[in-house]
Amino acid sequence: LKPSITKLAVHDALGREIGTLVNEYLKAGTYESEFNAAKLTSGVYFYRIEAGANIKTSKMMLIK
Repeated sequence: LKPSITKLAVHDALGREIGTLVNEYLKAGTYESEFNAAKLTSGVYFYRIEAGANIKTSKMMLIK
């Protein structure tokens, strides 16, 4: 795989972007990112990762 601009963002249930965790040029590999949800309420959120032409969106639950 070719290195590409990679963006990892968190969105609320209405599709508004809550925060961007990663937005940089990365090589293929395994990475970790920390998400601080201290100011968010419990509920459903979505994370979206874009790497080159690949895009994936998944649901996550925040329970406090």
